[in-house]
Amino acid sequence: MNKNIKNMLAELKHEFHEIYEVPYNGLYVIISDSYDKTYEDENDNFDEREIDEVDIVYQGDEITIYPNLFGKCEIHAGSLKYESIDVLTKAVAIVCRNLKNIW
Repeated sequence: MNKNIKNMLAELKHEFHEIYEVPYNGLYVIISDSYDKTYEDENDNFDEREIDEVDIVYQGDEITIYPNLFGKCEIHAGSLKYESIDVLTKAVAIVCRNLKNIW
C-alpha cells in the first residue's frame, strides 16, 4: 500500500547512507497524514494517498513539503545554513520524485 514511500526512503538511505538517521546531526524524514498520523516502517494503517506534509530535517535545518492533488507542492523553508542546503535540496528532489507517483 505504501510502495512509493518505501521506495523514497530506500532511495534516501542509499543516497545518504552515511548520514541518514544518524542521531543529532543526521538526515531525518518525517511523513504525516491529514489525520496527524506519522508514517512508521511497521505501520500498515498509513495510507500514502493521505500524506499532508513531509518534513526533511538535517543538522537542525528543516524544509517542509506540502503536496496537493494538482500535481504540485508547496515547499516551506526558514533560514538554512549554507552547509545544509546541498543535502536538503537533494533530499527534496528525491522526496518530490516519489510523491508525484502517488497522485
